[in-house]
Amino acid sequence: MFNIADNHEFLSAIGIENAPNRDEIVANLEKIAQQKLTIKISERLTTAQMEEFNNIADEEQAANWLTTNLPDLTDLVTASLSEMKDEILSTKAAVLG
Repeated sequence: MFNIADNHEFLSAIGIENAPNRDEIVANLEKIAQQKLTIKISERLTTAQMEEFNNIADEEQAANWLTTNLPDLTDLVTASLSEMKDEILSTKAAVLG
Protein backbone atom coordinates (compact mmCIF):
# COMPACT_ATOMS: atom_id res chain seq x y z
CA MET A 1 0.00 0.00 0.00
CA PHE A 2 2.94 2.26 0.69
CA ASN A 3 5.63 2.66 -1.89
CA ILE A 4 7.94 5.04 -0.11
CA ALA A 5 10.92 3.96 -2.22
CA ASP A 6 9.38 5.63 -5.28
CA ASN A 7 8.09 8.68 -3.43
CA HIS A 8 10.97 11.03 -4.23
CA GLU A 9 9.21 14.05 -2.73
CA PHE A 10 8.85 12.26 0.63
CA LEU A 11 12.44 10.96 0.60
CA SER A 12 13.81 14.35 -0.34
CA ALA A 13 11.74 16.12 2.31
CA ILE A 14 13.14 13.93 5.07
CA GLY A 15 16.65 14.12 3.65
CA ILE A 16 17.35 10.49 2.76
CA GLU A 17 16.85 10.43 -1.01
CA ASN A 18 20.56 9.82 -1.60
CA ALA A 19 21.50 8.25 1.74
CA PRO A 20 23.86 5.26 1.42
CA ASN A 21 21.58 3.12 3.61
CA ARG A 22 18.42 4.41 1.94
CA ASP A 23 16.94 0.97 1.20
CA GLU A 24 17.20 -0.11 4.82
CA ILE A 25 15.66 3.16 6.04
CA VAL A 26 12.85 2.92 3.50
CA ALA A 27 12.07 -0.67 4.52
CA ASN A 28 11.81 0.40 8.16
CA LEU A 29 9.69 3.45 7.28
CA GLU A 30 7.32 1.28 5.26
CA LYS A 31 6.86 -1.07 8.24
CA ILE A 32 6.14 1.87 10.53
CA ALA A 33 3.78 3.44 7.99
CA GLN A 34 1.91 0.15 7.62
CA GLN A 35 1.53 -0.16 11.40
CA LYS A 36 0.22 3.40 11.71
CA LEU A 37 -2.21 2.88 8.85
CA THR A 38 -3.44 -0.38 10.35
CA ILE A 39 -4.29 1.45 13.56
CA LYS A 40 -6.15 4.18 11.66
CA ILE A 41 -8.07 1.60 9.65
CA SER A 42 -9.01 -0.39 12.73
CA GLU A 43 -10.39 2.76 14.33
CA ARG A 44 -12.69 3.31 11.35
CA LEU A 45 -14.07 -0.22 10.95
CA THR A 46 -16.73 -1.94 12.98
CA THR A 47 -15.90 -5.11 14.89
CA ALA A 48 -17.73 -7.15 12.25
CA GLN A 49 -15.78 -5.46 9.46
CA MET A 50 -12.48 -6.08 11.27
CA GLU A 51 -13.33 -9.78 11.64
CA GLU A 52 -14.23 -9.99 7.96
CA PHE A 53 -11.05 -8.19 6.95
CA ASN A 54 -8.85 -10.33 9.20
CA ASN A 55 -10.18 -13.46 7.48
CA ILE A 56 -8.86 -12.35 4.09
CA ALA A 57 -5.60 -14.14 3.39
CA ASP A 58 -4.82 -12.77 -0.07
CA GLU A 59 -3.10 -9.37 -0.13
CA GLU A 60 -4.80 -8.26 -3.34
CA GLN A 61 -8.23 -9.25 -2.02
CA ALA A 62 -7.50 -7.37 1.21
CA ALA A 63 -6.59 -4.24 -0.76
CA ASN A 64 -9.78 -4.53 -2.81
CA TRP A 65 -11.84 -5.07 0.35
CA LEU A 66 -10.34 -1.96 1.95
CA THR A 67 -10.98 0.12 -1.15
CA THR A 68 -14.61 -0.97 -1.14
CA ASN A 69 -15.20 -0.55 2.59
CA LEU A 70 -13.12 2.60 3.07
CA PRO A 71 -13.82 4.82 0.07
CA ASP A 72 -11.41 7.44 1.40
CA LEU A 73 -8.55 4.96 1.78
CA THR A 74 -6.30 6.95 -0.54
CA ASP A 75 -6.83 10.07 1.55
CA LEU A 76 -6.10 8.06 4.69
CA VAL A 77 -2.82 6.79 3.22
CA THR A 78 -1.84 10.29 2.09
CA ALA A 79 -2.62 11.74 5.52
CA SER A 80 -0.64 8.98 7.24
CA LEU A 81 2.43 9.69 5.12
CA SER A 82 2.10 13.42 5.72
CA GLU A 83 1.88 12.88 9.49
CA MET A 84 4.86 10.56 9.36
CA LYS A 85 6.89 13.12 7.41
CA ASP A 86 5.99 15.82 9.93
CA GLU A 87 7.01 13.55 12.83
CA ILE A 88 10.34 12.76 11.18
CA LEU A 89 11.05 16.41 10.42
CA SER A 90 10.19 17.57 13.94
CA THR A 91 12.41 14.88 15.44
CA LYS A 92 15.18 15.68 12.96
CA ALA A 93 15.05 19.36 13.89
CA ALA A 94 15.22 18.52 17.60
CA VAL A 95 18.18 16.18 17.10
CA LEU A 96 20.11 18.55 14.85
CA GLY A 97 19.28 21.62 16.93
